[in-house]
Amino acid sequence: MQAILTNEQKMMIDSVAGMSASGVEAAMTILKENEWPEEPDNILFDEWSSLGLKDFDSKSETGLVDAILVVYTLAKNITPNRFTSHLAAIQVISAAGLLPSVNFNGEMRYCLAVDEEDSEPLGPYDACLKGDKIFGKKKSIMHGREADVNVVILDNDKVVLTRPGIISSVTNFDILNPVVDITYEGSQFIEISDGAHAGLLRAIVILAAELCGIARGAVDLAANYANIRHQFGRQIGGFQGVAHQLADAFVAAETAWSLTLFAAWALDTNLAEAKKAIHEAKAKASEAAVFAAERALQVYGGLGMTLEAPPHIFLRRALAGSSQFGGVHWHRCKIAREILKSRSDITNLAK
Repeated sequence: MQAILTNEQKMMIDSVAGMSASGVEAAMTILKENEWPEEPDNILFDEWSSLGLKDFDSKSETGLVDAILVVYTLAKNITPNRFTSHLAAIQVISAAGLLPSVNFNGEMRYCLAVDEEDSEPLGPYDACLKGDKIFGKKKSIMHGREADVNVVILDNDKVVLTRPGIISSVTNFDILNPVVDITYEGSQFIEISDGAHAGLLRAIVILAAELCGIARGAVDLAANYANIRHQFGRQIGGFQGVAHQLADAFVAAETAWSLTLFAAWALDTNLAEAKKAIHEAKAKASEAAVFAAERALQVYGGLGMTLEAPPHIFLRRALAGSSQFGGVHWHRCKIAREILKSRSDITNLAK
């Protein structure tokens, strides 16, 4: 593994950083005025929808590492966008071998319909096919109202592409990722294939990258505030009680990001330990995002508890993302299972 970024990747990060520089201000505008900005979504959908699809276009081949670099950079500035959820859905479509059915010119937008009322993060699910029609209800679908195509996950490793069903509004704790419930009452599918599990693992890495960006963004937000806020005649960043909290949050964020980069690279290179790496990345990223956002809120003090200050936006996104596709405990159980599977002597003892 070449553990440094290429010049192309650095240019890509700089480009996305420029698009998302005013992300915090845009997020606060959504909170106050409920007005969703057109950019950077339009550019991202038009030009970057095939990002991370290694076998899609041999002339501009990119891997999952490239995709998470973009997601991470957007999340650092808490940039409001519908692209991240769209990109996760595209990754599932790719794993299912359904890319020929996808429109990449920005005209069509995709959402991922996975969760159900009592389902585990990776199933089983009650939604099912009867003939060529879908029946069932999927919950908490991010940006499902604006999607043209639903990527529905069913049992037996099935991925189904279909038009939206009956949409029900849902109040979401995370204001930057509005969700809906969608009921399918005989919706006819467009395409169907296997590969749901492999696709969801790729989507988990996308989410882990977003959580890593949230964590690092929260640290940067708090550090900047600690440098301008004065108490007792000095910057509060000079107090150990503040500096140590930020240092711990920084270490957590960087550790999570390293694990997430490795997980993406492991998937790109078909490494045997990729599955364990994915669960490690999601568990650590979930912890780091919540921890860093909470530290940012504490550094802001009483102001941080108000809606006028931005820390709560980071905390909302961190809490919502940490529970999506399985919480910390669920992923740690999966890590243990992967370790046991790789050690036949321990597995025999466990039996």
